[in-house]
Amino acid sequence: MSNNYQDWEDDEDFDLEEEPRQSKNSDSDLLKQLRKELKTKTKMLSEYESKMATFESERREGIIKSVLESKGVSPKIAKFIPQDVEPSAEVIESWIEENADVFGLTVQQDQVQPDLATLRQIDAVAASAQSPAAMDDLMLRINEAGSAEELQDLIFQNGGGDYL
Repeated sequence: MSNNYQDWEDDEDFDLEEEPRQSKNSDSDLLKQLRKELKTKTKMLSEYESKMATFESERREGIIKSVLESKGVSPKIAKFIPQDVEPSAEVIESWIEENADVFGLTVQQDQVQPDLATLRQIDAVAASAQSPAAMDDLMLRINEAGSAEELQDLIFQNGGGDYL
């Protein structure tokens, strides 16, 4: 007799025919409902994906068109811009600048307009400021002063005020 005991005979004692028939109908109804729901969700997902693709292409075309117009470039060039180019103004502008010679374009450089109010303020400050040479001369004379009287004369002479 073998030392290995196998209990296969007990597996045949169960009668599995009754319960699966009852649950089989409910399982098949549940599967039908799940398949129907899956089909509906798959259809909705494909509709949303197609709408999303449409919106993305329209957005890309709009950005490219606006960038081309702002650069003064013909909108016909848009069809030559590769799909892997990111649809942002900076990237498209750099692509146009890189490929301008291919299309025979001259890239317009934006003219920076000077701020006139700021320039006037700078002129006003510069006009009323003392030159460094005059300040160096004054410091030299103060350092070479031999007495307190000479120092007082320099201070009062240069608008230092009446402190003594």
